[in-house]
Amino acid sequence: MIKGCIHKVSHGVKYKGRLEINRVDFHYELEFDPSFAELKLHCEPEKFKENFRVTVKKDGIIIEMNEDELGFFSAMLLGFAARFYTENPDSESAITEGICNFPPKLCVCLSAPKFGCNIVD
Repeated sequence: MIKGCIHKVSHGVKYKGRLEINRVDFHYELEFDPSFAELKLHCEPEKFKENFRVTVKKDGIIIEMNEDELGFFSAMLLGFAARFYTENPDSESAITEGICNFPPKLCVCLSAPKFGCNIVD
């Protein structure tokens, strides 16, 4: 089970929130440069990821991530921010939750001590 909330810090530029994966809390910040609207209009899809930063914390400590781990969190949070930006432009925050079937490699990754989600047996 994944639950998340997102809060607008600066519309289209900076968001922060909380993500819960298998009852483990993570806090995140997502920042676009240039703004999300400018990226959406002028950026090639494969270059989109180069124009935002994501920081994920557990227990107040930034988690150092490899490329695969960062890719997972980036894709999830980018999708969340994009939906929030387009569907709730006047809102200050939104909440979402759902069930996600993670691929086996990701289950192992999220079960590592630095994440502690205990998805694999």
